[in-house]
Amino acid sequence: MTQLTTLIINAVTATLLSTAGWFWLSIIYGIVTFFMCLICFLGTREHIGEDAETGVVQVENVPLSTALPALFKNRYFYIQSLLFMFLYIGIVSTGSTTFYFCNIVLNNLGYLTYISMATTIPAIIVNLMLPKAIQRYGKWKLMIGGAFLMALGGLIIGAAGSSFPLVLLGLIIKGTGMGPIMSGIFAMTADVVDYGEWKTGVRSEGLVNCCTSFGMKVGIGLGSALCTWLITMGGYDGTAAVQPASAVTMIRFGFGYSGAIIAVICLVLCFMMNIDKYIVAIQNDLEAKRNIK
Repeated sequence: MTQLTTLIINAVTATLLSTAGWFWLSIIYGIVTFFMCLICFLGTREHIGEDAETGVVQVENVPLSTALPALFKNRYFYIQSLLFMFLYIGIVSTGSTTFYFCNIVLNNLGYLTYISMATTIPAIIVNLMLPKAIQRYGKWKLMIGGAFLMALGGLIIGAAGSSFPLVLLGLIIKGTGMGPIMSGIFAMTADVVDYGEWKTGVRSEGLVNCCTSFGMKVGIGLGSALCTWLITMGGYDGTAAVQPASAVTMIRFGFGYSGAIIAVICLVLCFMMNIDKYIVAIQNDLEAKRNIK
């Protein structure tokens, strides 16, 4: 649903921006976001630890003094947090550069919609195929393949210059890679929780989710900053009718090559995130221990 919403938002943003401007556009999106989050909150019910007969949720409260040291012994927690951070640095930095790339490099803001479609539609199609693919290959291998495709797509985009067809080709390849890696990393959060419980005897879903979410938030902040740093280094001047060649070069780098570099970092982290190889045995071991209790 997030990808479908992204597709719709990007399809209408250029039109709304030209008629309403950034200020009112932000207000409109802010109001819509508020109500969507409110609906999500009111319509969500937690079922973890729910008693089948009474429907009462029974949660084991783990003190922070116990959960935190256990978390620091979970090596996959560090890898996943870094992977979240770098993924979102790449996504947000290139996404923030899209406006400048269309306006300055391609000289056509109307391409915003097509660029969004070229990235999002392949990811949606791949996600529909993932359940069977995961059963056959596993999350880990698919995430490695996804990171590789993201890096390849970024290289093609960086080398494409102002060739819109080549840019679209790179985006399609990149979007195809984003499907498995984005779905896989969220699914692996539960595996990280299981590994932590298996290794330390302490299960702390909340702390693992909060800390990986922290990595995501840091990535979003750094990604936005990276876009600004790059175009500033290139000498971009928002008031100038024509941008210097250095600004155009840096915008191309920010939209293409920087994403490829970050994807390579994600690829290395994906290789390290090999929990998929052990998770079945870990879950069976945990289930056996719970049955004994």
